[in-house]
Amino acid sequence: MLVLMAQVPVRLRLRRAICANIVAGIWPPGSTLPGRETLARNYHVSLRSLQQCIDDLIADGHVISHGGHGTVVATDPPCLRDVLLLLPDDSGPGLATSLRVAAGRWARGHRFRIGSLSDMAKAVDMLLDHRICGCVVCGELDGLDAALRERLLAVGPVVVIGFMSEGFVRLHLDLFASVRWALRRLIAAGHRRIAVFGAARRSGLLYQRMRGWLRTAGADDDPCLLHELLPPANHVAPGLVDLLWSLPLPRRPDAVLITDDHLVPALTRALARVGVDPKVVLAHANRPGRSRAHVACQRYGFDADDILRHALELLGHHGHQPVTIRTMQPRILAGSPR
Repeated sequence: MLVLMAQVPVRLRLRRAICANIVAGIWPPGSTLPGRETLARNYHVSLRSLQQCIDDLIADGHVISHGGHGTVVATDPPCLRDVLLLLPDDSGPGLATSLRVAAGRWARGHRFRIGSLSDMAKAVDMLLDHRICGCVVCGELDGLDAALRERLLAVGPVVVIGFMSEGFVRLHLDLFASVRWALRRLIAAGHRRIAVFGAARRSGLLYQRMRGWLRTAGADDDPCLLHELLPPANHVAPGLVDLLWSLPLPRRPDAVLITDDHLVPALTRALARVGVDPKVVLAHANRPGRSRAHVACQRYGFDADDILRHALELLGHHGHQPVTIRTMQPRILAGSPR
């Protein structure tokens, strides 16, 4: 039996102890809790405090009261089923939106609750109180307040969708790996003059790596075929596409790779106008329906359902040493022409 901490209010101490026994399998789903007099005596609390705690657990869905026939642990109590998904504020066609939609329709054993990255302190309390069975964070925690970070590490289980959050179990969506995968796919299809369009970044590292990957694969690494566009690129894309497809045929691109979702609408509209075969266009997409393409091109990226599935698997690695880091690979997304 767990020892109750004196500094925590009685009802909360009792709640944590009962839920901890459910999580530990001492009282598995479907089992009957000991009688109320027995529980009150074992935990050194009054029957009134015990009844208030049981009422709270009934309201939360952890237990079910059968009147004079005892109190039974629910089939899928939140402490074994509910996962808090903390997302950055993002209403655009990005990863946060994709994960929010996928979590909302999730129907595979767990249920996701959606929160904001600003709810980190609340997440710690929910984990301590066993209101959830784990937490998935989309964003880095390296800048988190040190005290809050230590509390989050201690209570767990927590999975971070990121790479820089030392100490936490992490699921890494590698941008470099994603672009390399897409380039290899086009090169394997026989393309050698690939026009790569990406959003401008503070670092030219991705640009340098792309040139190296193209050279390694024997493709054309002419800088005129690698373009980083300043967002928004709506007014730049049409002229740039017109310029490239005005080149003599031996120098004209024979395939197109668009590495950023928000560039897809403007660029594919321009590509459709100059008559580019959509079968040679590969465009990144976190959620194709939100970054609409104007040609029936292939869309690739990290599928939100896959991300959540991996995150749920990794929740079981909390406390393991060394800390688990899993790198995901992109794929052609469902509904995309092949």
